[in-house]
Amino acid sequence: LVKQWQYGSQLSTDWRVGSPILFHNEWEGNVFEQKGTILEIDPNRLVRYSLFAPRPDLEDLPENYFIMTYLLEEANGQTTLTITQEDPRPQNDSAQEEEGESSLLAGLKKLVEG
Repeated sequence: LVKQWQYGSQLSTDWRVGSPILFHNEWEGNVFEQKGTILEIDPNRLVRYSLFAPRPDLEDLPENYFIMTYLLEEANGQTTLTITQEDPRPQNDSAQEEEGESSLLAGLKKLVEG
């Protein structure tokens, strides 16, 4: 299902705390990989992992990893998904990144509600 909302990325992990997580994608002849570690799992409620997304200006160092958290909460017969990105990396504020994030979330919403 990840391929349907993460731009065709192949996800590899065993979903155990401490295990690696890898997003692999090929686009226009280029290979893109983001890697990290599963930090916390609470089945049907919480997924938390670290991730390194390579950029030309960043080295693969612990301080350049960010944390993704996906939290499901039930209330009044409705389920809410909260996605949090804790990101210590230097940011480049570009409209392209914001547009990409919006389309990514729209793809996830369509998949979940469909």
